[in-house]
Amino acid sequence: MNQPGVEKKKDASLDQDLKVIIAPKQRRFDKATDELKNEFKDVDLSKLESLTLSGNSYGLEACKWIGENVLSKAKNLKYAIFSDLFVSRLRAELPESLLYLMDNIMDKNII
Repeated sequence: MNQPGVEKKKDASLDQDLKVIIAPKQRRFDKATDELKNEFKDVDLSKLESLTLSGNSYGLEACKWIGENVLSKAKNLKYAIFSDLFVSRLRAELPESLLYLMDNIMDKNII
């Protein structure tokens, strides 16, 4: 049984492609809460190929956790859909939040 927010699909050319989509429910993740961490529970991050974070608002600490605990371990990441991440955030938070995310995808083969 799949977790809410985690979509798995099979592809004939690969053993298994894995996409994680955090449902766009206009949630506000200020910190690395259990709710955010549960989105990635039991996900084999080494097989993660696509991550969609759009439609929710992510604060500095949430971005740091995602960067260090998800993106850094997603060695096969090809797609990162990061639209509308910072709705209602202070402009001053954005550069450091973006650094946590971007520093951990710079070595990936993002399409």
